[in-house]
Amino acid sequence: MKLALWVAHRHRPFAIVEDEELVDIFTDLNNKVEVPSRFTVSRDVKEIFTMSRVKVSEMLKVNTCYFNLLNIEPKVRQAYPGKLHLCADGWTSPNIISFIGLTVHWANDGQIQSTILDFIKYVRQFSLINTSLTCIKGI
Repeated sequence: MKLALWVAHRHRPFAIVEDEELVDIFTDLNNKVEVPSRFTVSRDVKEIFTMSRVKVSEMLKVNTCYFNLLNIEPKVRQAYPGKLHLCADGWTSPNIISFIGLTVHWANDGQIQSTILDFIKYVRQFSLINTSLTCIKGI
């Protein structure tokens, strides 16, 4: 688990766990160590993401959302008492595959916190409506 967290937190490729020098360091520290494969680390990162997604969802959950007829801005009651800032960032990779990354940012005890909500492969024709619908599905 710690290896998966390190790989994800430091933005390392999964294949780094099979690097000969890194494996040599592990075996120097413990000659009975069994270093997981890149496939195992990849699976673990995805599992950690799925578990943490549920926890973040519970922490930032919107309980009710309603509109006041005199005020266009929606009134929201949520579990988190502060403001949540959603961010969508879209780009196209060099092999012409488009992606949208969704993140949420909030303040916790004076510190800015953020987390990735979703990373979506964008397969529709670009338009404001298609992009909005893709983002809403990710949220």
